[in-house]
Amino acid sequence: MSQRTVTTNHILRPEQNCWRVAHAERAAFLVDAEAYFSAFRAAAINAEHNIFIIGWDVNSRTRLALDPADGFPPHLGDFLNALVHRRRGLHVYILNWDFVIFYAPDREALPTYKLG
Repeated sequence: MSQRTVTTNHILRPEQNCWRVAHAERAAFLVDAEAYFSAFRAAAINAEHNIFIIGWDVNSRTRLALDPADGFPPHLGDFLNALVHRRRGLHVYILNWDFVIFYAPDREALPTYKLG
C-alpha cells in the first residue's frame, strides 16, 4: 500500500476572508424545523451581546414553538422584540435577502419590528 501525501488548500484565511478558524468541540445536524427552532430559541435566550440572523426568507410570523415554557412569545418577531426589551445590551441583526416576486403574497411587505 503506497502512502499518499495529502495537501490542504485552506479556503478560510484568518484576517483575509474570515475572523478566525477554530475547532468545534460539538456540532449537530438539525434536520427538522422543530429541532432547529428549539435550538435557535435556546441560543437566542442565552445570547449576551449579538444575534445574527441571515436567510433567504425571514418572516416575523414564523412560529418557533407551539407552547413555549421559556416565558417568551411563540412567534419570531414577538420573541425577538421581547428578548431585546428584556436584555437591553443585546443587539439583533437580520439580513433578509430579496425574493422572487412570484412568492410576494406569502412575504411580509415591510419589516414590522424595530428592535431597539
